[in-house]
Formats: sequence, structure tokens, C-alpha cells
Amino acid sequence: MDERQLGLIRAEKLAREILIFSRNLLLINLRFLDLAISQLSYQPFYEVSALAVDGHTLYYNPRYVLERYAVQKENILRDYLHAIFHCLFHHLFVNHLVHQGCWDLACDIAVENALNDLDLSMLTNARQGKGEKLIAQLKEELPLITAEKVYRYFLDRELSDEQLTELRQDFYADDHSFWYQPLKRIGTDL
Repeated sequence: MDERQLGLIRAEKLAREILIFSRNLLLINLRFLDLAISQLSYQPFYEVSALAVDGHTLYYNPRYVLERYAVQKENILRDYLHAIFHCLFHHLFVNHLVHQGCWDLACDIAVENALNDLDLSMLTNARQGKGEKLIAQLKEELPLITAEKVYRYFLDRELSDEQLTELRQDFYADDHSFWYQPLKRIGTDL
């Protein structure tokens, strides 16, 4: 085994340990979510730039986890819970006709709003502050912040893909590409 492979193995192991540590901190502070927080297995996956979830597995780019944790440990705590909330809110179950950019933004806003509402200091990071202005604006116009309501709000405004991508930067914590892949059923070729 060469030095590069050894480095990758170490990075994957350390990133996994950080995720487990983050999961345990979340379990201590959010016991009512213990079942949801404990359900996901971990899989290093270099094809995503951050974290990604498919409802069963938390895929992670080890470099992303290590870099985010080095900047501020709360980053990974918030990112981890962000992915869990997507599962809890059923954001992963997407109709193939949905506008992906708009749905991604709406889901991220709904999750970040819910995380803010928890008002936990352990989830405080730079991303939290970036999206507050837009969330405040949405709260003035929408009776409830859900992915579906935010999706309709932005869809009605006919924003370009570039505008949606720019808005999403303040809420981005995970890759949603797994959401749009066809479901594979055990024992079938679907």
C-alpha cells in the first residue's frame, strides 16, 4: 500500500470518527430524535462534495468533513442534523417532474429554519446567520415555512437556475443528487 492510499484510509477513518462523535453529541442533546439520528450508516464517497443522504446511508466526502470540522466543530453537527431533517421531512421522495434547483433550495431553507427554531448553541455556525434575512422575508409572506410552500413561492417567481443556485449557497449543507436517482428495488432490475 502506497503513502497516498494510506493517507486516504486515515482520512476516511478520522472523518468517520468525527461523524460518530457528532452523532453522539446530537443524541445527548436531542434524545427525542434518537431513532432518526441513529438510523444512518456511514459510507465514504468522493463523488459528492459534502454530505449526502439517501434515507439509509450518510455518504460523506472525508476531505469535506475534516475541513469543515477544522474550521468549526459545529459545522458538522449542523450539517449532520440538516441531512437527518431532510429524511424526517421526507424531502428525499421527489416527483420526477419537480424543478430540482427550486426543490433543493426550498428543502434547504425549510431544514435550516427548523434548525434555527431549535435554538441550540451547539448548532450555531456561519451558515445560520447567512440565511436569516431570506428566512425572515419568507416568514412575512408565508404562514408556515415548509419545503412545499417555499417551493411554490420560488416557482411562482420564476427565478433562473443561476438565481436559485446563488440563493442556495447560504443554505447548502449537503448534496441532493441521490434524491433524483431512480429507486432500485431489491430483486428487480427497475
